[in-house]
Amino acid sequence: MKQRIIAFLLSFTLLFSFAAAYTCEGRVFAAKSLEEIQQRQQETLEEIADAEASRQEAEENVSSLQNEQQQIQTNYNSLYSKLSTINKKIEEADASIVSTQSEIAVLQADLNEAKELEEGQYEAMKARMAYFYENSHEMNLFLILLSSGSFTEFLNRATAMERVMSYDRELLNSYQELQTTILQKSEKLSEKNQELLAYQDELSASQDEMDALLTG
Repeated sequence: MKQRIIAFLLSFTLLFSFAAAYTCEGRVFAAKSLEEIQQRQQETLEEIADAEASRQEAEENVSSLQNEQQQIQTNYNSLYSKLSTINKKIEEADASIVSTQSEIAVLQADLNEAKELEEGQYEAMKARMAYFYENSHEMNLFLILLSSGSFTEFLNRATAMERVMSYDRELLNSYQELQTTILQKSEKLSEKNQELLAYQDELSASQDEMDALLTG
């Protein structure tokens, strides 16, 4: 009987010890599991925060690139507009130069022709004046009229003398008009040459402005 009691006590002690040990180990395992879960949660939160920061940085980079692209497009549009304006000025200056050069060529030809006519008329007037001077004793108009043998001869001589004097007047008027034409064409030619220089300066300035934009 005594031996059964002792055996029962030993069995109870072992069972209690095993149960206690099992309970203790379970608590330790549970504690370790909770700590791991919390640690994992913390790591997950940190990963989420890092991912959010990366997303925000990516969005900022995209926004920055879009702003840069927009600025580049704006600069390009501005440059294109300026170049188009300058190119139009160059084309207009070129056209004006060509037109002015053509006008100058026509004016120069007209002026040369007028000067040749002037020289011819001047020589003709000189020759007539020399002739009248050399024959002045024979060209006294009053004596020529008085020496007429008849009234008809008188009228004929008077008519002839009037024609000569009219021709001389016309020649003189034509010479004076030609001189006026030469003066006007000379002034116009000078004006066109000044315009040509102005157009050439404008063309040079526009080309320099374009070069500055392209190399700037």
